Amino acid sequence: MDTAPATFQPTEVLIGHLDTGVSTVHPALQGKIARSVTIDQNGMAVSKAPAPASTAHGTHTAGILCGNPELGIPGLAPGARLCVVAV
Repeated sequence: MDTAPATFQPTEVLIGHLDTGVSTVHPALQGKIARSVTIDQNGMAVSKAPAPASTAHGTHTAGILCGNPELGIPGLAPGARLCVVAV
């Protein structure tokens, strides 16, 4: 039986999130964005361009993944953080 190491913490879980971007100021997502990048139409990372803040679909799906249950937005993995890729 596999067991997690004693030092493993749920906050160390990173989830890849490919969508329209995420609102970093949304209360349910505060502190949940570990990394952020924008991908251009050619599939290349835009140099030093974080994913744009979006109040649309990307923020909605990010809340489903790791929303804050204390704010009434229970995510599937509330202790995880997101690696946001805007495509």
